[in-house]
Amino acid sequence: MGTWGEGNFENDSAMDVIDELIANDTLKPLNRSFRVVQIESIIVSIMRLPIIQVDTAQEAIAAAEVVALLKGNPAEDLPERLLIWHQTRQLKADKALVKKAIRAVETVTSNASRSELVGLWEDGQNALIWRKNIDDLLARLCS
Repeated sequence: MGTWGEGNFENDSAMDVIDELIANDTLKPLNRSFRVVQIESIIVSIMRLPIIQVDTAQEAIAAAEVVALLKGNPAEDLPERLLIWHQTRQLKADKALVKKAIRAVETVTSNASRSELVGLWEDGQNALIWRKNIDDLLARLCS
């Protein structure tokens, strides 16, 4: 896991989603990220063995940040190349995409027994900062 900090863009998986989004010039990477969370969550529920992987969770959070940007509620630490991409595309998030984003973030941040990411942050010294960033993202998605 290449995590640099507690920010929603401060990890390798988040940057992978952003790079894919910019390279493909479509919102498909966002939907893919949310679908993977849904699939892994179902597997966790049915099999009761694996948990949602940290990379999956980080990708979904970054994808949700893009949705917040498309709603007009960008993060303060938005990567510059993502801002430039948005300014040249002027895409909007529909209600269905916003709903998927909220559901994905809630799924990957709610329970350490279901999400590897939560377990990692619960044990970390910057857990409160990470949780504040997640709460801020959810507030921007819901407004």
